[in-house]
Amino acid sequence: MAIPKSAKFKYEIIQDYKVPNGKAGRFAAGKPTWVVVHSSGNPNASLESEIAYMARNQDSAFTHAWAGHNKIIEIANTDYPAWGAGRTANKYAVQIEVTEDKRLTKAQKLQAIDREAFWVAVQCAYYGIPLDKVYSHADISRMYPQDTDHTDPIAFFKSVGVSWSSFKEQVKKYYDVLVAGGDTTKITSLDGQKATVMTSKTSTNTNTGIVKKYAEKGVFYPNETIIARDAPTTKANIVARYRKGENLTYHTVHVGNGYVWLEYLRNNGKSGFIPIREYKNGKYGKAWGTIK
Repeated sequence: MAIPKSAKFKYEIIQDYKVPNGKAGRFAAGKPTWVVVHSSGNPNASLESEIAYMARNQDSAFTHAWAGHNKIIEIANTDYPAWGAGRTANKYAVQIEVTEDKRLTKAQKLQAIDREAFWVAVQCAYYGIPLDKVYSHADISRMYPQDTDHTDPIAFFKSVGVSWSSFKEQVKKYYDVLVAGGDTTKITSLDGQKATVMTSKTSTNTNTGIVKKYAEKGVFYPNETIIARDAPTTKANIVARYRKGENLTYHTVHVGNGYVWLEYLRNNGKSGFIPIREYKNGKYGKAWGTIK
């Protein structure tokens, strides 16, 4: 399963990795096959303070992502495991926390939970994870009591009127639209709002088909002439052509819009994007050069 490039994301997923790749080893199946959903359990901490604390204490525990009322932030690469749900589940699951910050209104808490549901749906669509493999931390405690005894996020969800079953229904709504290549901004949020966040009919955003983004540094050496653009899409403006024998230093990888794109800094201080291989239906094509 993959996310078609026609799919429109309701929420941006920010990659701000704090944890080195492979910190918790490798997934048992080579990729995640479950999702585990958490809540922070700390009403006295903001989203930002939770992330900072987790980054400092990553040797003890960390999850892949955090959801707040106005953002989703990934702090660890989802291609690698996290330490958040016990030794058994960690080998299989991508994991996300939602803030329980008591300073948020009920509507804001619902917005945060809705973003958590959206992130879960994106992971299921991107990695081909079955929806019946979406678990709460409480589920994991029942399944593997020798590993963990947490009961989140059930009580926090209940405090704002969201049951676990209704959360999973929201995940399915987003998932069904994503895999069909549809517009997730049309789905009503858990707080009852239909307001779009990422795109609209008049949007000039050319980055809506990106399904994965992560920081990575390297040097790319093309083995043929490749056109670079000012956004990671073939609809964007051409800014350069790189030929065999040339190279460029990149800092970020974007996956989507039919290709794997490397983002680099142009001489004018703006970003350039060069496609280095095809990415279609969840499969990667042959690279048009080498990376060192």
